[in-house]
Amino acid sequence: MKLYEGTTLLRTFTFPGGSIQQAADAVNGDSGNVWIEAVKLAEGNGALANAAGTALAGGQSGISGLTNADYVEAFSAFETREFDAFALDGLSDAPLQTSLAAWIARIRDEGKGVIAVVGGSAADDTAADAVSKAVSRSAGFDHEGIVNVGTGAILDGTSFSSAQLAAYVAGLIAGKGLNGSVTYASAPFDDVTRRWTRAEQEQAVRSGVFLLIHDGRQVKALRGINSLIRPRAEQNNAWKKIRTIRVMDSINADLQRTAEEQYIGKVNNTEEGRLALIGACKQYMSTLAQTGVIEADGYDVAVDPDQTPEPDQVFLRWEARLTDVMEQIFSTFVVR
Repeated sequence: MKLYEGTTLLRTFTFPGGSIQQAADAVNGDSGNVWIEAVKLAEGNGALANAAGTALAGGQSGISGLTNADYVEAFSAFETREFDAFALDGLSDAPLQTSLAAWIARIRDEGKGVIAVVGGSAADDTAADAVSKAVSRSAGFDHEGIVNVGTGAILDGTSFSSAQLAAYVAGLIAGKGLNGSVTYASAPFDDVTRRWTRAEQEQAVRSGVFLLIHDGRQVKALRGINSLIRPRAEQNNAWKKIRTIRVMDSINADLQRTAEEQYIGKVNNTEEGRLALIGACKQYMSTLAQTGVIEADGYDVAVDPDQTPEPDQVFLRWEARLTDVMEQIFSTFVVR
């Protein structure tokens, strides 16, 4: 007996022909079988019928019946793992998204550079007040670690809500190189579920809404922005860019990894040891400058003069002038 999902063969169960009980035992006794459970209903007549193409029904998807508490518990489990982007599985529940945003803000403050992507329901995406709903979501987050998708999309006749698109956008963000941007990145969809006007698109950019648009030829991302609207102290408008946040997160993580693998517990905390650590960090920054991620003459790594360390502590301060991509081109047409 062969078990398929569509045209993909999942498992083959082998047993003596004509024995109903042995057929059930073969299914239930297979440790690699994670899909079906067999129950003997009757002895039958000893001959197995041809059941090719018979579709199965019922069962448990594994996600039905989940509560917000289950997701919050999962947040704690994920916190012990390394990842760069996070998305809920198509959920637009406001209290759950609020819990997610609070979790992301906390772990980012603790040094774990993660970006989460959320969205709204299909009804919100296509409602008469869809723009205000998307803008309101971003205003509620107002954080560089949260990306809020504002519209759904259509692929092969199937519509997906912006909450369902969150997983796609998270993958799009995570898959871009540090010297790239998701701005105007093409998407595989046929259309969006609601086409925003030019004025609405400009409002989205000002209000921290990540949009997919149809430009008349293809679906693409409008601007690579997160939900940050009002930068906090020591932040500026550059923090509204997904690329900026990813570069800063990557530098922090890579410098920390370098320190842990090559210096912590291995090098004496002397002037010579600190200079060696700073030199390694500068070499890393030089690599970023060569790839165009930061300006070649706009970075530095030094001991932080504002800190008073213990004998086993080193406080570093790094600064860099990040590059950006062309996102807006303006022209003046003069007729002579």
